[in-house]
Amino acid sequence: MKKTITPFFILIFLLLTIQYGYGQNLNKEEIQAIANNLLITNKYHVSIKKIVPPVNGIQVVVLSIPYREFPGIIIINKNKSTGKWERVFESLSPGIQDKSSGLLDWHTKGEGVDFMIDKMSMCNFSDKRIKTVVETSIKKNGVIIIPYQHFIHMNTVNATSPGFAPYTIDKTEYFDFANTLFDNLYSGYPKNECTMFDTPGIRDCEFTSANNLYKIKVTTDSNQIWTYTFEGIDAKNQYLLNKKIAVAKGM
Repeated sequence: MKKTITPFFILIFLLLTIQYGYGQNLNKEEIQAIANNLLITNKYHVSIKKIVPPVNGIQVVVLSIPYREFPGIIIINKNKSTGKWERVFESLSPGIQDKSSGLLDWHTKGEGVDFMIDKMSMCNFSDKRIKTVVETSIKKNGVIIIPYQHFIHMNTVNATSPGFAPYTIDKTEYFDFANTLFDNLYSGYPKNECTMFDTPGIRDCEFTSANNLYKIKVTTDSNQIWTYTFEGIDAKNQYLLNKKIAVAKGM
């Protein structure tokens, strides 16, 4: 007897195929599209340097750095309810250097400003006031806001970047990190603006998980070792939970 496949079974097969594919790992083209949406102007290009294998539905990606205050690492999290991959609002920028990298500083274009909240002398990334300021970039979607230890950096988004999706970077310990890495040299530098906080490239990145703790270990081109540990990602897909950062000079 000749067997036939009814339209009903074809429809079920297609639905299952689409649902399965929706939750698969991202390919390089999809990750590149996510990275492109970080750019505040289409005059610059970002490339993928390394796609680290995902761990428990969390993907770490190393990027080239086209200009200052751009993240060297983004984290993409798989939504457990929908299976959709979504970039985490908080990104990472491992590495500090006081020598010029040649990367564009947006202050020189009149599109960057460093400021401080009234009656605050230091920033803490978990402070509700800092989070409120940082998250205005999500609502306005036209600025980047990055808190440092003694000031907050902000620069505007160029109108030629219609697909821009905001991000932030926690730099609230960078003054102390800089002194650790450069033997207290930064104590003699201005601490209320970002001139001396340039960024090296990333040489390598590892991402692991053990005992309910995630670890991202980064080696910069300048041989600094940056280690990030965190317990997961918050329900809004904005921040790394209980994140800690350790820095050291490489051998």
